[in-house]
Amino acid sequence: MLPLRFVGLYVSIVIIVLGTGFLKPNISDMIGGLYSKDDTRRDAGFNIYYMGINLGSLLAPFIVGWVGQTYSYHAGFALSTIGMIFGLIQYSMGKRKYLAKDGLEPSDPIKPEEKTKVIKQVSWVIALVVIVLVGMQLTHLLNINNIIFIITILGILLPAAYFFNILRSPKITSKDRHNVLAYIVIFIASVLFWSIYEQTMTIFPLVAQQMTDLLLFGFHIKPSQFTGFNALFVLIYSPVVAAAWTKLGKHQPSSTTKFTVGLLASACSFLVLLIPINTHVAGAKFSGWWLILSLAIIEVGEVFLSPSGLSLTNKLAPKAFAA
Repeated sequence: MLPLRFVGLYVSIVIIVLGTGFLKPNISDMIGGLYSKDDTRRDAGFNIYYMGINLGSLLAPFIVGWVGQTYSYHAGFALSTIGMIFGLIQYSMGKRKYLAKDGLEPSDPIKPEEKTKVIKQVSWVIALVVIVLVGMQLTHLLNINNIIFIITILGILLPAAYFFNILRSPKITSKDRHNVLAYIVIFIASVLFWSIYEQTMTIFPLVAQQMTDLLLFGFHIKPSQFTGFNALFVLIYSPVVAAAWTKLGKHQPSSTTKFTVGLLASACSFLVLLIPINTHVAGAKFSGWWLILSLAIIEVGEVFLSPSGLSLTNKLAPKAFAA
């Protein structure tokens, strides 16, 4: 299992990513722009979008994981990079043909008179980072534990500063401030979920490598390939969930309920693994189906929580901070 400090690092990174990306750039605007804020189909629309994301990521863990563990990790990372390059080329060639204005331009672009201020702020941040790193190197404090500690502190300070900046902005209304305050609770719930979920990309492959019988379907599965089941279950669940939200309309569960289901599912997915871990004798390996069952459970939580979270984020976002 990973040392606790590394788990803390992943949690901190999740907090930073969610905090600084509180309002998802452009993609949420593009999808959210298809629906009014009172349209009951919003969450279902984000479920369909979410299915599209995972359609693209279905084969990657199986192919990249196999290449990485069979030949070399350099080859695996190179393959994933090539795939991302082709994706970027496709996006660049088709964006003006297929995307509406909301998908091409920010809703509140930076003004020419604001650029100097932004450049100064970025320069100060870069200078501060360089000074801290050089100082740590000169004092022999530049090591992984201290880097993790700094990232952990930033994981708390950056989102707090970001929310503070939004709440004090003259560009938002009193209603926007109320929405942002309400969103902070959703943000914390998201941090909890994704901090647990991301262990499926880190701890789970280690469990697969060290404690699991990797023979499935008559094939020897690479430990890294278990992460491919995440996307598979999302593709299975998403159409069902989207159809359910559309069918239920105004009677569908509230966002709070969806988030609660997501958190409970993430907790249950780890509790399931305690069964084989505690019932198998030392040195014996348990079936890989236990890992797959755990992933199947946590993905229930993901399809409930993540698309609804994207939808709610777009709905509550002040227009000035929507991209």
